[in-house]
Amino acid sequence: MMLEGIMTDNVVTADAASFLSIANKSRNEIESVKFEPPKIGGKGFGYFRVRMKTRHYEAQ
Repeated sequence: MMLEGIMTDNVVTADAASFLSIANKSRNEIESVKFEPPKIGGKGFGYFRVRMKTRHYEAQ
């Protein structure tokens, strides 16, 4: 099995669980974090926009 990787920009959108994982693994790579609150009547609990210091690869 071969995975394909892509180079992403340095902004990651994450839910709370994903944000905690990123913060634990890559704390030194985080430049800034902005919480986007949920929309009234919408689904979900909001999300985090995490700006990383460098770009990174993601496997698909």
